[in-house]
Amino acid sequence: KDTVARLAATDFPPPIRLWCCSDPLFGSLPPLRNSSFSSKSSAMGYAGYAPGHKVVEKTPLQAKLAAVKDTGAFDLMEKLSRNIAQNPGEEKFRQVRLTNEKIKAALGDVPGAVDVLLEMGWVEEGEFLKLPAGAKVGMAEVREIDEARRTFVKEEEEAFKRRALKRSTSPVVN
Repeated sequence: KDTVARLAATDFPPPIRLWCCSDPLFGSLPPLRNSSFSSKSSAMGYAGYAPGHKVVEKTPLQAKLAAVKDTGAFDLMEKLSRNIAQNPGEEKFRQVRLTNEKIKAALGDVPGAVDVLLEMGWVEEGEFLKLPAGAKVGMAEVREIDEARRTFVKEEEEAFKRRALKRSTSPVVN
């Protein structure tokens, strides 16, 4: 009976107290160190978001793709690469005759297009471009070509808009 009365007098259980860094009872504590919750973590940006806008060097393939300025060339390079990626054992997809009219118009006459294929592992043998048996072309290359095409088309659209805006703001000459 005495124990019950004593516990009732001491306000048992004790009140729950929430802690914060400026709590006068606990004082200020230093920030956590060597913890994934550290506010100075180099892997995290503002408010815990991953840092952005990292400068990444272009791969040799991306640099060669940036030099191509023709959507037809991108289309054909993507088709050739996709066929090989989906059917790596098919020999008919591993060679291209550069003297073929369509191939010559889409690849041979476009500056930088053949260089892209050479960068991917193709080799020139007379009038043919051949992909050796040991060379592999996968969906990563197909995505690179598609990304380069989208970038080129976007740049062309922006250039067109700039030219149209320039024409619309220039004074009319009679």
